[in-house]
Amino acid sequence: MGRHFGDLAKIRHVITYSLSPFEQRAFPNYFSKGIPNVWRRFTSSVFKVAPQ
Repeated sequence: MGRHFGDLAKIRHVITYSLSPFEQRAFPNYFSKGIPNVWRRFTSSVFKVAPQ
């Protein structure tokens, strides 16, 4: 009786990739790259926003 929701259209030559939620890492490189990047961006723009 009709098509299911995932089979509504046929798209050719499109490749999709997905990871299982169990294989993904929620915060990869958070402490090694994230915090230093936030600090670098903060120090580079703090004098543009705040008065000297």
